[in-house]
Amino acid sequence: MVRYSTVVYAFGRIMAIGALCYTFAKAAHLGVRRRGVGARMKKVREVLAVKGSQVFSVPPDASVFDALKVMAEKDIGALVIIDAENLVGIMSERDYARKVIVQGRASRDTPVRDIMTTDVLTVDPERPLEECMRLMATWHYRHLPVVLDGKVVGVVSISDLVKEMMAEQEQTIRRLASVASRDALTGLFNRSMFTQRLQQALAQAERHQRTLGVLFVDLDGFKLINDMQGHEAGDHVLAELAARLQRCMREGDTLGRLGGDEFVVLIESFRDESHLIEVARKVLDTVAQPFFVRGTTHHVTASVGIAAFPTDGRTTQQLINHADSAMYRAKEAGKNQFQRYARD
Repeated sequence: MVRYSTVVYAFGRIMAIGALCYTFAKAAHLGVRRRGVGARMKKVREVLAVKGSQVFSVPPDASVFDALKVMAEKDIGALVIIDAENLVGIMSERDYARKVIVQGRASRDTPVRDIMTTDVLTVDPERPLEECMRLMATWHYRHLPVVLDGKVVGVVSISDLVKEMMAEQEQTIRRLASVASRDALTGLFNRSMFTQRLQQALAQAERHQRTLGVLFVDLDGFKLINDMQGHEAGDHVLAELAARLQRCMREGDTLGRLGGDEFVVLIESFRDESHLIEVARKVLDTVAQPFFVRGTTHHVTASVGIAAFPTDGRTTQQLINHADSAMYRAKEAGKNQFQRYARD
């Protein structure tokens, strides 16, 4: 009789892939093309490059026990059956369960040839995984030997495809999350995400009796670049400025773009208000550096408004509005400077 632990291993493997099979079948039914824009399903060779292309095989005269032992040692779901260097079949846990245990022929000496699947469907390394999914869903295969120039170079399984689908879904979710939270041009937090971060920071500041500051930055003279050089040049300046501002920020500070040429900075747990002034001056110096676009040098400046918690507001909207108000006072005072929020 086949050793009990080996039987348990085989059934364990079968149960483990049950949920994967359901997910796979459902995905194949819905159609794998219903993915994110620009998504691309990998090819078989890319999967083999990750999982390894080592092929485990036994001859058709090998015993079922020996085959299961190899599968358990190598932690694989199927073995290719090679006879005189030719692929003659494939054996999986499913074959073992269906043809040996169910039929009651559980002798350890049962030869592999008696239970292997001989109607083998093969794929080449350049076959897209999407097509492999269709083949498996159509013909109810769980493992496809990969053949190149008449030689088996690997095996792609249903679990490999499900893993790829799950990884691609995770990437799509991350892309969508990035689109929802990031400004497309600069990669900075957009208005919505910056507001959320500010709300979280305010809750922490309130709870632990800390301070925080908001700087509202608006460029002076930026419209001239758009009018004279076009929006492409203006976008270049905004993207370059965002990168510069990120480099001059303290680790832990949050930089966002509200839209147009408006930027905001969240500064948490500053020592005293001199730190806010120091950051404002850094921003002014950073913006004042020349920008080079299409062989033309452009100069812009910035007006910066400062508001702090808790003296200038206790809510997200109050702090942003008051920093915005201080920014307009900086513009009215001559631009290229910062102003602290002051109640009228």
